[in-house]
Amino acid sequence: MNSETKDLVDRMNKIRAERDSMEKANADLMKEYNKLANTIEDFTAENRTLRQMVGAPDNYGIDIESIKLLNREKIEDFRKLIKIL
Repeated sequence: MNSETKDLVDRMNKIRAERDSMEKANADLMKEYNKLANTIEDFTAENRTLRQMVGAPDNYGIDIESIKLLNREKIEDFRKLIKIL
């Protein structure tokens, strides 16, 4: 194996290792995101129950749908970023 071929093989191995590392990091981030999303859903359900118990309105004038839309846009941004990485 000549020097140029060895350099190319070494470079390919380094790139593969970097890719594997980034894929693992992305998978870890997705697990963390899913865990946090589940926690938010739990808090939202608990909040809704507590509001019903005391007769408080769901949003006190805050447009919940606009918040959900903003969150969906952020999720899409994260998905696009993950695809790029």
